Amino acid sequence: MSSHICSTPKINKFILLAFLLTAARANADTIKVLIPSKDWQLTIECDLFKPWEVLNQSLILGGRTADGIEIKIFRRKTAPNTNPRHQRKDLTETPAFKSGQRQIIEQLEVNGIAVLIQCWVNPSLPGFNASQLAQAKERARNKWIYHGFVVKDDTAFEIRFIADITRHKRETLVDIFKSFRIGHSPEAEDYKKLDAELVAPTGSDATGHVTNRLQLVTDFAQKYPNNPEAQVLLGDYYFDAKKLPQAQQYYEKALQNHQTQPISNPRMLLAAHENLAHCYNASGKHEPAVKNLKSAYKIVWRIAGQKQAGKIAYKLARVLAAANDSRQSLKYLRESIDIDLRVKEKAKADPAFETLRRSQRFKEIVSKDYHPPTD
Repeated sequence: MSSHICSTPKINKFILLAFLLTAARANADTIKVLIPSKDWQLTIECDLFKPWEVLNQSLILGGRTADGIEIKIFRRKTAPNTNPRHQRKDLTETPAFKSGQRQIIEQLEVNGIAVLIQCWVNPSLPGFNASQLAQAKERARNKWIYHGFVVKDDTAFEIRFIADITRHKRETLVDIFKSFRIGHSPEAEDYKKLDAELVAPTGSDATGHVTNRLQLVTDFAQKYPNNPEAQVLLGDYYFDAKKLPQAQQYYEKALQNHQTQPISNPRMLLAAHENLAHCYNASGKHEPAVKNLKSAYKIVWRIAGQKQAGKIAYKLARVLAAANDSRQSLKYLRESIDIDLRVKEKAKADPAFETLRRSQRFKEIVSKDYHPPTD
């Protein structure tokens, strides 16, 4: 009798621990990426994922969790039904793997994914001086890189994590690999059809039915309420119609959904941030307007270049002036003028800068004698 009484608390502790671990995974976010060209979607589970704004052509998902795990998923064409173990083997034999001394920690199979765990023990970084190299080695020492290879038909995926072993357990990364899924997606299939209908000439379809593009997007958004790109398209419609409250609601929902189903088109993401900032500013909400314009400013430099960046910088200067942040307003105004000197005359007449006109710095950067630094 007494032995049973004494053992009960231990059993309860194990049950509680198992429950907590299960609950922790149950609370993880499911991150979704559509691949409309294949009618596929892939999903992966992690905690509090923050996606990057701009990805390159082969990188279909990139970002970082709140606790610092970097997650990337690459997509590449391959021979049909390539063995993912061969891809893992190829990685260990490529010159890039041998740049510096790297150490293979472990090779394992996780739900059909060929995983390689490795780290740099002595990275070779040409051009670094002794101090810089020492700092780089220190940073690399605790960074483990997890590569996971999986193939579907003629498409290879590499799932790559970079994690700090002092903060992240191996089991945590393996659990993320276990959560990876790829398969057919009605949403991807319907999105491909929607895209084709939206780019088709305005008029009638093959049956003579007059296309209503707004209705097409609305129907899609109702069927897939978490699709952020549909929300951006609806936001754009109401923004162009000068119906800013409605546009704001759709852009807000799009950016919220972007956290778990990242917007793949950076120009669409740029428009969402820039137009949402306009909605906020029009209603006197300067702080969120500034936040979204700063996001747009980071994106525009990556995808559109200097000229468009100058236009966003000017918008930022105007909103910051309205928010009575003269120092930051002048900073972005100067950046805009440095890109395009014609902005000086525009700023002189712009009522948004009325509160700055007595500022000596404002007078300097809009004067005819001001020229951008040459360094």
